[in-house]
Amino acid sequence: MSFEIEHAKWIKWHLRRRMGERKDALKRGHGYGNQLFAEKIWWPLVNVIKLRRRCEIPELIGIVT
Repeated sequence: MSFEIEHAKWIKWHLRRRMGERKDALKRGHGYGNQLFAEKIWWPLVNVIKLRRRCEIPELIGIVT
């Protein structure tokens, strides 16, 4: 799951759902600053949260049972 692939999917998803100026802004480009923020801050944070969820649930199940 690379950032570039997921970012492209995210942009396509939003292009299908946006209208007017928001859609035009995405067509013109996500922007260097926006993409850099998504890659360096948002993407690692989302992946850490997903990883923690996968690790914590089995641990809790083992403790409760």
